[in-house]
Amino acid sequence: MPEIQVLINTTPIGMPPFEDEMLPVPYELFENLELFFNFGYKTNSKLTEGFSQNVQSIDGITMLIGQAISSFNLWTGQEIKFDHVYHEILERLNNED
Repeated sequence: MPEIQVLINTTPIGMPPFEDEMLPVPYELFENLELFFNFGYKTNSKLTEGFSQNVQSIDGITMLIGQAISSFNLWTGQEIKFDHVYHEILERLNNED
């Protein structure tokens, strides 16, 4: 595990009804981990607590927004940039709860 730089979670752990569960891996052994990609949407931040503060964490909502932007661009012929709209879309999604 010390060689691993990217870890991808494709399990439902972190999402309801598994929001209080942790991945069954020894977090402290990921000494060189740089990126944790969690495919779940709106997962509990508790899922990443065991990783170093230096580990960048990306969740599935980022991927979903990216796919939506790419699809919009493809189907409309427009060129919306991810960095220009991501935070606005995320804020709107968060306000719907």
